[in-house]
Amino acid sequence: MKAVIFCDQAGALNPFEKLLPPALLPLGDRQILQHLVELLAEGGVNEFDFIVGDHPGKLEDAMGDGTRWGAHFRYQLVKEGQPATAALRRYDPAMSGSVLIGFVNLFPIDFQFDRLRAAGGNPVVYVDSQNGEGAWAGWVSVPAHLLPELAALENPTLLGERLLSQEGTVKITSGKVCRTRDAKEFFSVQSQLLKGELPGLLLTGSEVQGGIRVARNVRIHPSANLQPPIFLGENCRVGRDVSLGPNVVVSRNCVVDEGSSLEESVVLSESYIGQGLELKDLFVLGNSFYNARLESSLALDDQFILGNIRRLGIGEKVQHLFGRLIAFVALLVTLPVLLLTGLILALFRRGPLFDRAGFLCPVGREGFARTSSSRLTSFVAKKEWTSTPGIQDLLLRVIPALWNVVKGELALVGVRPRSQDEIEQLSDQWRELILSAYPGIVTDAAINLGPKASAEEIALSDAMYAATRSFQGDLRLLWLYLLRFVGIGRV
Repeated sequence: MKAVIFCDQAGALNPFEKLLPPALLPLGDRQILQHLVELLAEGGVNEFDFIVGDHPGKLEDAMGDGTRWGAHFRYQLVKEGQPATAALRRYDPAMSGSVLIGFVNLFPIDFQFDRLRAAGGNPVVYVDSQNGEGAWAGWVSVPAHLLPELAALENPTLLGERLLSQEGTVKITSGKVCRTRDAKEFFSVQSQLLKGELPGLLLTGSEVQGGIRVARNVRIHPSANLQPPIFLGENCRVGRDVSLGPNVVVSRNCVVDEGSSLEESVVLSESYIGQGLELKDLFVLGNSFYNARLESSLALDDQFILGNIRRLGIGEKVQHLFGRLIAFVALLVTLPVLLLTGLILALFRRGPLFDRAGFLCPVGREGFARTSSSRLTSFVAKKEWTSTPGIQDLLLRVIPALWNVVKGELALVGVRPRSQDEIEQLSDQWRELILSAYPGIVTDAAINLGPKASAEEIALSDAMYAATRSFQGDLRLLWLYLLRFVGIGRV
């Protein structure tokens, strides 16, 4: 069975016109388009044609080739100036069977495929029982020989009206319809989904309490106030005194910092919400947001949504100099241990004594406004720098790296040291934020995530540290390292 999906509609909700196609807006834990594909694939649809007016590459990157759903995907770009219905001319009217046609922002939750198949070769129109008598629910099924007639329509929104006027058309009434044509409809559907009122749409995660659902690896400060319904995607961080809800979705890999509040909003993946912000009726994507009430969008040059991207301040430089002094004293005290460890490794281990992996470090007064590449002093490979604190970690990683701290290349506490290539692999949202902090021996990721953390989880942890770092916070991480070292609260 084939489905043709119109992914763009003039005048419909499109908050990030130049950044993201509306079909990829998150509804719960996945994009709107994915919800629709899953409904259709479950009913036996195995060929999908996506009709797009813009961003075909982004749609394809997000959805792939259909293998995941046992289907085949094609992406068709409508030429500028042509109606979307012109895409229907590409199909052979002599082909067998019927074609499902409809919109990504208006579709029935239950396609009732048994009734659809029972209609035989007759046209089928889905109608919405809850939005006026006989209101079109955005989808039709037509035999192939009618496609040339429908291709002549000026707008695909006329499909339902045209078929309803034809004799022999079968109506299938749907009690639940997913409508996301404007912000009001979007937030209404989001609320219904989070409350479990749309059983046909999937929503993963664990329900920690009534109406509050979280995915894996979510960290919520005990002082945060959560008002259902809420969904928090995987790897999210919610800071001190944050207020979330009602009707809020925070997508994967996001940070909501101290004292901020969100209501009737959706935050897209890898966004950082800075401290003390009050957000309502908003779509947030990185440093851009769309105000649903005012129907206006804005990109913030100062990036306070993403966090305080800044050069190293005077206080941080003094703290770093103090850390270098502490490292110098510690290196003198542990020098015999360092030499003995090196001697034993030189005698019994093959290969180079030190792993001299490169990493970026700040230059002079400008901090990370300029960087240079340095070499780690370590008896273990850099990939093992997330190892669990213990005697082996102390001897092979921590003590040798004190020399990098003394030289001002590392801090005692910071983000994971990264090479130029590793920095370039970071997402745009996190790169500058992570580069605003010193790389360090002790990291939040190593303390709280452990050695099995993925690169994505480490990057998010580093971004959270960079955005919220303080002298007290660094002391806390050093204290936690000591506790992990002696086996208390081990990850």
